[in-house]
Amino acid sequence: MPNFSALQSKGIKGANVEGQATAPLLGDYDTNVNATYIPNAELGNVFDLTLTNSIVMAAPINAKANQPILFRIRQDASGTRLITWNAIYKFSTSKPVPTLSLAPNAWDDIAFVYNEPNNVWECVGYTLGFS
Repeated sequence: MPNFSALQSKGIKGANVEGQATAPLLGDYDTNVNATYIPNAELGNVFDLTLTNSIVMAAPINAKANQPILFRIRQDASGTRLITWNAIYKFSTSKPVPTLSLAPNAWDDIAFVYNEPNNVWECVGYTLGFS
């Protein structure tokens, strides 16, 4: 896997599309989370998190209109960790709140797009059950 932290430390953040949010490579990589996690959307679009306890996923800060984010949610070696989603994350009848993979070291990818007029992050897809 590329060393995204090294790229970011050199100021390489990705493409900037006019009128859109900057699209950095990575917002947070290989971060252990054990309580409340507050994503900083200004840092990137991909948040690779390892749960070491059940957590609350707080509202992202510094979001831009139509910005996508992807949460790669990993279980630690114990597994069985859960997420309570802040009310700013909206799920639909076709994309209900996903049931995380609970096996040790399993991971799931969950994607959202920021709907600025309604101040919500809409779930636009997920893939569950990687191991």
